[in-house]
Amino acid sequence: VINYLDRTVLGIAAPSLTKELGLSAGVMGIVFSAFSWTYTLSQIPAGLLLDRIGAKKTYFLAVSGWSAFIILNGLSGGLISLMIYRLGLGVAESPCFSANSRVVGHWFPQRERARATSIYQVGQYIGLAVFSPLLFWIIESFGWRAMFVIVGAVGLAFSVVWWLRYHEPHESRTMNDAEREYIGAGGGLSTATDAQRPFSWHDVGRLLRRREIWGAAIGQFAGNSTVVFFLTWFPTYLVTERHMAWLKIGFFAILPFLGA
Repeated sequence: VINYLDRTVLGIAAPSLTKELGLSAGVMGIVFSAFSWTYTLSQIPAGLLLDRIGAKKTYFLAVSGWSAFIILNGLSGGLISLMIYRLGLGVAESPCFSANSRVVGHWFPQRERARATSIYQVGQYIGLAVFSPLLFWIIESFGWRAMFVIVGAVGLAFSVVWWLRYHEPHESRTMNDAEREYIGAGGGLSTATDAQRPFSWHDVGRLLRRREIWGAAIGQFAGNSTVVFFLTWFPTYLVTERHMAWLKIGFFAILPFLGA
């Protein structure tokens, strides 16, 4: 929920932000894309970091880092600073879904992982559908800079909760022996010393020769290309082409995410 709220705030702020900072539509397209450049390049390094230090530390660094960059977005004084903060946001968010998958792999037996994955995946759309109208109201009432600061502060607060409350299965004081055996029998990684396969570019090459990987990649490309439009340009389209009021935009902007 928090991750995707942080991805959509720039799209919601864009109509107001572009006027105040004097950015053209073409320049704004580059600003929108900057996040994806570093997000893509950081995927494998983020996975290596996750393997090295685990989900708890990685997620804390990621959430607190991207929340700080969101707040800095709200303090941008022009194109250069905005670009730097967007590039930093892409780096900070890159471990998110790898960490999600790792947490599911540790805490759920294999036969329950599809349901667990679908629940955290649907969170990204529920967050956008439920909270987008609130973000539009914040902009109308307090301005786009306040929206960035508020959303970033929520993320920072969550990072503290995560650090204090999340534990790996082998660290849990509330798990009983039956639950530990159930997770372990289903393939969960519930011990302190998980067997780690060292990273190898040779393994990457082997993966890229598999049809399943290309099928998943093409599906991700198609789905994400559609989602990114609604995360970025859709509010601007409703303002400039449909001439809607802010609160009305908030209503129409949530419809794709309700469908998702």
